[in-house]
Amino acid sequence: MSWKSAQRAARFMLDRMHLPPELRAAHIRLSQFPDQATKDFLRPGDSAWSNEFHQMVNRAIARELRKRGALVSFVTIELDEFFNWLVAAHKENTPATRAEFIALKSNEPPV
Repeated sequence: MSWKSAQRAARFMLDRMHLPPELRAAHIRLSQFPDQATKDFLRPGDSAWSNEFHQMVNRAIARELRKRGALVSFVTIELDEFFNWLVAAHKENTPATRAEFIALKSNEPPV
């Protein structure tokens, strides 16, 4: 997929979020995956986009958010972190717990 396709997907996603035009002082963290296998495991059913395209869309979203004044960072979601969290939290490996982990990692305060 092309950069233009990523920009269109990013605009569509941003429109659905109904964000204000001014985002000064907002810190937005976008999740990404180190490889296709990790993305496929942690986001089952999200096979419409390759990991490479997902990262392109994230870059397009970040560019737009920065134009609005937001501080944007990327959070890489790693499988070993997921499994360590799963054991520590005494949770089952389900699509819901995978989504929960991604949300937790994406919302952690920056170090």
